[in-house]
Amino acid sequence: MAIPVRLTVGNTANHRAINLEATGFNLAIERNISAFAMPFNNAFKAGIDPNMALTSINIQGVLTDDRSAVIGASSDTMTIDFSSFYPKLDPGFWYTSLFGIMALIKQLHAPVSTTSAVSASTSGSWSVDTGGIGASYIFTVGDKIYADNGKEIGTITAISSGAITIGAGTAIALKKNQRILSHSPASFLHGKGFLLMPQYWTIPGNEPDPSRPTTPIAYRFDGNNSPTAGGGSATPTFVTGSQPENGNIPTISIPIKGVYATPTTNPANALAAIVKAAIENTTPVTTKKTTAAGGQSSNDTFSVAYGDADETVLIITQKNTGKSLHAVDSFPPGGLINATSGQGILEWRHTRYVTPRSISNAGTFETVENPYRPAHTLFQGGSDKQLPKSAGDKAQDLIGIFANSPVGTEDDIVGIQIPYDTLVTSNSVSTEVRNFFLTFGKTITKDMKSSDGNTRPASQPIDLIGRSNNSATNVSGQSSSSLINAVTTIFEGIANVIEDIWITYDTKSSGNRGGMLIIPARLAIHQEAGQPYYTFDMRLHAAQHKIAP
Repeated sequence: MAIPVRLTVGNTANHRAINLEATGFNLAIERNISAFAMPFNNAFKAGIDPNMALTSINIQGVLTDDRSAVIGASSDTMTIDFSSFYPKLDPGFWYTSLFGIMALIKQLHAPVSTTSAVSASTSGSWSVDTGGIGASYIFTVGDKIYADNGKEIGTITAISSGAITIGAGTAIALKKNQRILSHSPASFLHGKGFLLMPQYWTIPGNEPDPSRPTTPIAYRFDGNNSPTAGGGSATPTFVTGSQPENGNIPTISIPIKGVYATPTTNPANALAAIVKAAIENTTPVTTKKTTAAGGQSSNDTFSVAYGDADETVLIITQKNTGKSLHAVDSFPPGGLINATSGQGILEWRHTRYVTPRSISNAGTFETVENPYRPAHTLFQGGSDKQLPKSAGDKAQDLIGIFANSPVGTEDDIVGIQIPYDTLVTSNSVSTEVRNFFLTFGKTITKDMKSSDGNTRPASQPIDLIGRSNNSATNVSGQSSSSLINAVTTIFEGIANVIEDIWITYDTKSSGNRGGMLIIPARLAIHQEAGQPYYTFDMRLHAAQHKIAP
């Protein structure tokens, strides 16, 4: 029976597996030591062991014709879960302020509360407890204020040491000791949002603006306008003039005012519904294409469906098939904004109230990264159409890759996964499959090096985090000054090598990556006349980091 071995080929952003049928393998580890006898010490032996272990892997196998049918291309899919971000119950219930986004807003705000019950009123002067800090350190005239259920109270028109005066408001009643905040979910999220990258735009040559190949479609929350789910009539709209081919960030505005405070359904469901409508917006976001079929709108680019019975989870699928060639964090902490036009989304960071240590620093704030974003996954799972290959096709693939695989390119051979059966980490009396692995570093414990700590299933892909994905390969084509280019490339290569050596020495440790990172060293392919198969013999060397000009 053949041993199913996987070669990992490609950089961190775009890697694939080559499945091989191995008939055998040899794994040799040689420690680079020096042993010698000490003179004048009665044949005493000493050794120098710098823990320099060289690992080489020889794989022998056979290449045969595929007997499988054509495997069709599939699409990348991601999810966004709003169920823990917004509550599933009416925010009027007192305990909804203890969870989700309102709880986060309360944590960020200075403790302010009413000192007595306030009947429904649109204006008046209200006494508030600010913990001795003074209302002027916390609020400013003109601020809108909200109750801890997210409902708007009104606008501050005057401030004294222990009271605030409210102008026009929404006529809500407040209980004694009820929290007063300067943010509601709508105001807190205003300008923030998420990003979706069309798979078609990740293919070189398909970008609307080749100078900005990683520009996605932005979906920005609008806390000033209310949709039907929030008691209004606003709908998601494309921001006029934000086409990417003009150097802009294509942006779709999502109205969310009232979605939390006065929803017509549960808040999480209401937010998911308006986000779904934004993704299904049919206004063209570009004059170019978003799919191979010729789509131009968000609706042409993505399909979206509910992923749970409560309709609070969205499943978003690329309509263009194939694997995305680079990933984009849908909720980036740093946001993505065009400073000139304001297109895109604001950063997912916020100001947090600093508990005063003295009156001198009372009311101070600091900017921190927002740890509380909607739970989501990256686009994943897509694949290109796979045609059956002959033994000769497979031989040529290996020959071409071994003969020319610059570091950091999509043809760089970076890892190998060789399976073995385990009993020690199996959950039953039957064996489970793991991959052989290597480690380095002083902080790696015994269990992390041995089979005892290998709980990672062999089916998982190898971990390439930290592996270099930069290529210094010159692919610009012919030049009239090839000698100058060659000299320049040599000096740039020397600089790259020095930088990579420093990175290598600065790397502290690494545990189980689900396989072994390698450098290809040798490939031999053999065929006997008349036989429908090829045999191969390849040699690889373990290397956690590659250094190359």
